[in-house]
Amino acid sequence: ELRDDNEYEDIVDDVRGEVSKYGTVKSLVIPRPPGNSSVGKIFIEYEAPAMAQAAANALRGRQFGGRAVVTTFYDEGKFAAKD
Repeated sequence: ELRDDNEYEDIVDDVRGEVSKYGTVKSLVIPRPPGNSSVGKIFIEYEAPAMAQAAANALRGRQFGGRAVVTTFYDEGKFAAKD
């Protein structure tokens, strides 16, 4: 699904719609194959830490695309550097 441009855009739209419920999304990154070690992860940057915490609490354990959502926080410097 991530390889097909139309499917990818649908996924991005679905995710953005869901995560926007918890605050203002500054950026949303969904890595695509091939050769990307982060495939299967979604990176969301919120305007404020409290928004990110609210999303993490609400989404943890939910199902998306048949998979359980696991939430963690990623280093802001690494995210900014696209690492």
